Amino acid sequence: MVVAASGQVMEGLKNLVGGASAPETTLPAAADPWEQMDLICRKSAYSQTWLAVQQKMQYILGPGAAFEALNKDNTLEPFLASMMEDVAKIPSANEAECGTGQLMLQLLKVITVDSDGELIGQIKSKDQLSSPILTLLLDVPWTAYQPEWPLFGLLAQAAVRRSQTHTNNEAIDGLVQPELKQFASAMNNAIGESNLEALKALSQTFIDSGADAMQVSPIGFLTAIFTQAATAPTKKEAAAMFSDAQILLKRMITSPADLEVTLGSHWPLWGMAYLASLKATI
Repeated sequence: MVVAASGQVMEGLKNLVGGASAPETTLPAAADPWEQMDLICRKSAYSQTWLAVQQKMQYILGPGAAFEALNKDNTLEPFLASMMEDVAKIPSANEAECGTGQLMLQLLKVITVDSDGELIGQIKSKDQLSSPILTLLLDVPWTAYQPEWPLFGLLAQAAVRRSQTHTNNEAIDGLVQPELKQFASAMNNAIGESNLEALKALSQTFIDSGADAMQVSPIGFLTAIFTQAATAPTKKEAAAMFSDAQILLKRMITSPADLEVTLGSHWPLWGMAYLASLKATI
């Protein structure tokens, strides 16, 4: 399934790489199409403004934001206000130069005003928000815009809020067997204790169960892949697993409704995804 905004991405790719082939002796080195699309907004006339927004967003979304809700009064509201002041200085004629940044601010606004996860659940019905999010998740290599734009950190914050009040039915998360319930509980306990060795061992055990485990709980299996990336000994190994995780995510999420399911899961999917993104890109 290809979401609406992804057609624009693919059309852009065609324009970037299309055209007649040059003679082999004069063929220039292929340009990175994602770099040319400038998803991190370095080519904008107001690149320094967007860099400031990125830095503020990265600052509040430290590793602790993977599983703990940021304080609205002390963190979210003042930092969002500061970012909006920065962006307000950009002339209207230049606002569209950084679509990724505008999207991140929209998502941060929803997270900031949503105290019970209700607004987060409505993202699926707002195509102007869900479509570009799915494009970044499914059609664009994750390292093309992270860590500059911490999308997974924002999704982790959305999941913290959504899962507390709108938790999935256990069957949706594949938690119909006592063994898997115990496994998920052990993983969440290890997160609470910051026990990386336990997380690494638990996730490897899940992965070693193979196709059966993936079929019973796709969300749990993907969480295990992200956990392996987050606890990998090297950045190179983390990046390889991070790339594998995107392949699995494409099979699991095909609609805004599917994205909503991941945000309400018992599994710490987006929290581990965020830690994996940090390990794989920084």
